[in-house]
Amino acid sequence: MHTISDILNSILQNNIELQEFEEYNIEMANNDSIKSLDKFPLSYILVGKKK
Repeated sequence: MHTISDILNSILQNNIELQEFEEYNIEMANNDSIKSLDKFPLSYILVGKKK
């Protein structure tokens, strides 16, 4: 598992410009069990572009 800070630090270190970041309270894994929580994001979509 990678933390959000691991991912964001790698993006910054590789000169990638963050264009969009959306958090979701559902689990977007490829399985039949869909989980939903209101306390913290379970999934996110991050879009970046190489500078």
